[in-house]
Amino acid sequence: MLILKEIQLTHHQSHDHNPGVFAGSLVFAAALNLLITLVEVAGGIFANSLSLLSDALHNLSDTIAIILAYIANLISHKASTDKRTFGFKRVEILAALFNSVVLLAVSFFLFVEAYHRFMKPQEVKAGIMLIVAVTGLAANLVSALVIRRSSRNLISRSGSTDAGVYQNLKKLGRLGTA
Repeated sequence: MLILKEIQLTHHQSHDHNPGVFAGSLVFAAALNLLITLVEVAGGIFANSLSLLSDALHNLSDTIAIILAYIANLISHKASTDKRTFGFKRVEILAALFNSVVLLAVSFFLFVEAYHRFMKPQEVKAGIMLIVAVTGLAANLVSALVIRRSSRNLISRSGSTDAGVYQNLKKLGRLGTA
């Protein structure tokens, strides 16, 4: 939901700045998050690491959130009609709701998987996990910096960027336990 707040343009800003620059950054961030997801899924399966699989699902939800937020932002700027006198602003709320439902489903899956692993511990290949985790951390930092750099004309660039920094700090904590 922070990402939704991140890309909302004010009426004034949407006419005075080039939103294409930020759109390109969102496409780059979404593509990079998708690549991170694929690498972490492969690494998580190969290393038998629930932590990597968890982070892969988190990155996948970030990718979906970025895409949904971008589409919702485009739709929300459509002019109001006789039927929709307030315009299409509610699309952003629906996108946030969908993203929340996805996060709940991911959390439930991870809880069940963690329970099974707690009941029957499995060996994790720490070396592979560490390499993939450091790669994911670096890619997430690049993604956060690209979005931050291109979002200077937005209302609240600190929201998702600060969340990205927090997420990367959590990843550093996970690396410390490897």
